[in-house]
This record gives sequence, C-alpha cells and structure tokens, in this order.
Amino acid sequence: MRLAPQSGQNFRTFVQYTEPMSRPNAILARGADRWAVFLVVAITMAQPVFSAEPLHRVFASCVGRLSAEMEHQWLMRDPDADATEVQRSRMITLGEAVTPVGLERQALHLRIQAKQAHKALLSRATFNDDRTDARWAAAQARSELSRCTGLLLN
Repeated sequence: MRLAPQSGQNFRTFVQYTEPMSRPNAILARGADRWAVFLVVAITMAQPVFSAEPLHRVFASCVGRLSAEMEHQWLMRDPDADATEVQRSRMITLGEAVTPVGLERQALHLRIQAKQAHKALLSRATFNDDRTDARWAAAQARSELSRCTGLLLN
C-alpha cells in the first residue's frame, strides 16, 4: 500500500487510502471542543506577533508576565486582579498544551525570567522618583502585557 501517488498511479487510489486519515474518530468531551477552537485561534493569532519565537516560549513568557501583574495588582489592591488571574489561568492552559515533552523545565525557567523582568518594570513604574522613567516603565509593562492578553479570546 502506497500513501503517496506515484507517476502513473490513479489519484483516486491515493484518496481511497488517505480519506480515513482525514476523518476524526474521537468525539471531544463537552467543553473541550471550545478549548480546541480557542487554542487553534490563539496559535493562529500568535504566529504573526511572535513569529520568530516558538509558541511554548511565548506562552511561558506571558504566564510569567501575567503572574507578576497579578501579584502587583494584589499589592496595590487593584480590583482587576481577579480578571488577571483568569487570564493567567487560561495562558497556563495554552502553555501546557503547546509545550513539547522534555521542555517543561525550560518553560518554567522562561516563566520565572519573564516574571522577574515584568516585576522590575512594575516596580520601576510605581516606586520611581523620576516621572519620565516611571511613565516609560509603565508604558513598557502595558505594551508587553497587551501582547500577551491579545493572544486570549475574551
């Protein structure tokens, strides 16, 4: 049985052998179909924005940034902390879904690095005497965070 048509082989034979492969036999659990669509759309949307970086790295960095943002909002008693926590949870789900086996430790390392970097920006924006520098840090933090939240469907 050949899966690829050879010169002179009838295309119908090729379709006959490959057609069963294109039909999924599994039925997704209730709610899983929405998550599957969500993941596909998020991945599709992520590619142009982060085209030079593998998706597991993108999602790991975003989880770190959202973690730092959430903790900062807790400290500042920001009512948006709950919404950020939900976004972070969704980003963790996406990150776990796209992280290749064996790269989980690398993903965790990226999360920690991004969290520290975002935490530094937020501290610089909040507790800085130099207003110009504080505004720059706040804008940078918002920009980085919006790149991440833009990957999520609300």
